[in-house]
Amino acid sequence: MTNFRNSRGGSWWTGGWFRKGEGMIDVPHRAVTLEVKIEADSRQSMIDALDSIGQQIARGELTTGVTGGYDSGWVYSYKESASPTHDEYSDMLSEYLKKKQDDAIEQGVIGRET
Repeated sequence: MTNFRNSRGGSWWTGGWFRKGEGMIDVPHRAVTLEVKIEADSRQSMIDALDSIGQQIARGELTTGVTGGYDSGWVYSYKESASPTHDEYSDMLSEYLKKKQDDAIEQGVIGRET
């Protein structure tokens, strides 16, 4: 199978974008991703931080970075891509789960369905 690297650290493989996961299996992901770690002084501060992140995404202002203030701070990475489409993601996820199941059967973690 051909595996080409892209500029976002993922791979183009069998018709979709993948991120490197555990072991030899690549974990599929959707076209829009947000990875964020938020720390806050209170529940309300957390809610305010999440609201701010949502507003920045809506305005097209969120990319990758670090921000902080008086009562909260976060590290974030937001990415958008035209692919995979929903159908492509669904196919990739099915392929990924089938591979995980086959590996678990091969390793004796689970039994074969009869």
